[in-house]
Order: sequence, then structure tokens, then C-alpha cells
Amino acid sequence: MNFSIIDFETATPWRGSACAVGLTVVRNGKIVDEFYSLINPQEPIHKNLERIHHITDADVASAPTFAEIWPQIVELVGDYPLGSHNNEFDMAAIQSAVVHH
Repeated sequence: MNFSIIDFETATPWRGSACAVGLTVVRNGKIVDEFYSLINPQEPIHKNLERIHHITDADVASAPTFAEIWPQIVELVGDYPLGSHNNEFDMAAIQSAVVHH
């Protein structure tokens, strides 16, 4: 079984404001790659979300933008199905961030 799983944290209630991403790649039923990056959302992190995921403005100040890490994610996922813990949220985060950036 081959697939990838992705998870985002956001800086604001807007799903395109990703401030962190985690990705796990599974090939033949085994984890073969993992990727994690903070993301500079280019806007302040809402304090209520900071309390949930503990990612601060200082943490992401020098992090790459979504546009800078997106090619790495695409390369890792390849042609395999992409799933997530909260598919509606995470796929909307991807769509919003790709369109926005």
C-alpha cells in the first residue's frame, strides 16, 4: 500500500494561513519518508491558535513560506494518494495556500 498523509497547523482561522506542515510517506506499507517544516504565514498568529499548537510568531519569523516548501511536498507525495487526519480541513488548507501563494 502506497500513500502519503499530511497535516497542517494554521496561523488564523483562514485555512490558507499554514504555519506548520507534517507529511509521512508510506510505500509498500512502510514509512519511507517524513517531512516537517514550520511555515512563515506572513501574518500574525492568532493567540487562541497559538495556545493550541504552541507555534509563535518568533518561531515562524525565519521559516520558509508555503510557496518555498510546496515543491518539496509535491516531490515527496509523487503520484500516491494523499490523505490526512481531517481531510476537509487539510485539503482546503492546501487549496487555499496554493491559490493564495
